[in-house]
Amino acid sequence: MSPEEIFVASIATCVMATFINVCSRNKIGIASYNSKAEGVMEHIEGNYRITKIFLRPQIIIKDPEQKEECERILEDAHQTCPVGKSVVSQIILEPELSVSKA
Repeated sequence: MSPEEIFVASIATCVMATFINVCSRNKIGIASYNSKAEGVMEHIEGNYRITKIFLRPQIIIKDPEQKEECERILEDAHQTCPVGKSVVSQIILEPELSVSKA
């Protein structure tokens, strides 16, 4: 992995860990959490910078009654992740939430 990939992965991991922690405390059943993350590097004022980070979590929850609460928790995790709040890059959340069929 390159330093840039590790940087982007650290933000994705922080959002995931924050989300899973809050879901656990609120007894939200998560069947699956997978995420893809992508950073956009641009040349600005003579330097390369990661200006945008796209987080694309794919989450499967167990109870359809908890979908709205899960969406709220994910948005809160995105907004409060300490690693994400420490960078100047724009972090864009593009989640896919679905309900387990089992």
